Amino acid sequence: MLVQAGWSHAQLAAAVRAVAAENGQTLACDRSSVARWIHGARPRPPVPQYLLEVLERRLGRPVTAQEAGLSRAPATALDVSWDTDPLRNLTHLAHSELAPYRGGLHAAGAYRLAVLTMPGWDQLMTRPRPAHRPPAPDAGRRVGRTEVEAIQAVIAFFARTTALYGGGHARVALVCHLAHDVAPWLRAPATENVHRRLLAAGAQLAILLGDMCADDSRDALAQYYHRTAAHLAADAHDPATYAIALHAMSTHAHELGHPPAARALAQQAADAARHHAHPAIQTYAHAQLAVTEARTHHRPAALAALHTAEHLHTHTEPPTPTPFRRLPPLPTCPHPGRPRRPRRHPQRPHHLPAHPSRRPPPRPHPHHRPPRRSPAPPRTPRSRPGQLGTLPRRLPRPPLSPRHPPPDRHAPTP
Repeated sequence: MLVQAGWSHAQLAAAVRAVAAENGQTLACDRSSVARWIHGARPRPPVPQYLLEVLERRLGRPVTAQEAGLSRAPATALDVSWDTDPLRNLTHLAHSELAPYRGGLHAAGAYRLAVLTMPGWDQLMTRPRPAHRPPAPDAGRRVGRTEVEAIQAVIAFFARTTALYGGGHARVALVCHLAHDVAPWLRAPATENVHRRLLAAGAQLAILLGDMCADDSRDALAQYYHRTAAHLAADAHDPATYAIALHAMSTHAHELGHPPAARALAQQAADAARHHAHPAIQTYAHAQLAVTEARTHHRPAALAALHTAEHLHTHTEPPTPTPFRRLPPLPTCPHPGRPRRPRRHPQRPHHLPAHPSRRPPPRPHPHHRPPRRSPAPPRTPRSRPGQLGTLPRRLPRPPLSPRHPPPDRHAPTP
């Protein structure tokens, strides 16, 4: 595999360290580690996931564990093919967060560029539509419009909480709601119209969870949430939610430093929203497309997309203020030498740097000891020109000389 990739041991080790840093981990991997792997040593998890991802990116095709020379395949990630059941994937994602020892997806997975390959909306429309799934045997009571409104209310609440306090705040509560309430509703008996609305609401909930995971630097888990949300939106025949899911994937890939993949996803999101979504969603999709076109140095295409976004924004009435129709601030191009983005500030867009005068002082190292300073000599009070020096409130009485005894107060006055 090294011969096919055209890499040396040191280059492969550097690529593995880069992918690990992209996923928020620091690995002590060098060319000697690669040499041990080649001679039969088994790398510890999650190094096998990073190794397969590095080889897939280099060769441009899927690489199995046997081809990479691994004696044991790493923990299988989520099956993201379009032949799988997105409801099952969504339930697996929720349980993998609530019980990591059962799935271990967010601990062992890696952010994969192959997952970013998505079909266009027109291509999805030519596929045979999935039949209305029969309810599960233990689905319970029949659901209706009340459950749809409940999911939308929960989405609005947690979107507002995420904007104020960040994605790591109360995400487990939203995952519990997804696992114990939303997932049974999606399998409960309902009319076809209500079932599609539930699927669209579940897709929006998955998009929100993906954004919260991305904000909390859980990039692999965020990627799977976004991908599952797109699959749910496709089954619900909701092109607007599908465009929002692709836009979220494009923004995430852009933040992690993958401009070509982000550009392709932004183009697909703009195509899906062009004729089937609200003008506000079209505006946001074309604005993201302009950012990605500029990041890949396509100036004419970037200006054209920006002009389209400005025209839509100017000639469009403001939409209903919902979490998926409000236009949040757009990301800018990350620094090319920074593999990881900083954690987003809860009160400020993450792409705007703080003013130098408002930046907090750097934290000292936990094992750093400040040098001991000798005590400063006492300062002598200094007087200003034309003023007396600083005097104490009560002057000490000078001692009496033995030659001059103290006067007798009761002696008669001469």
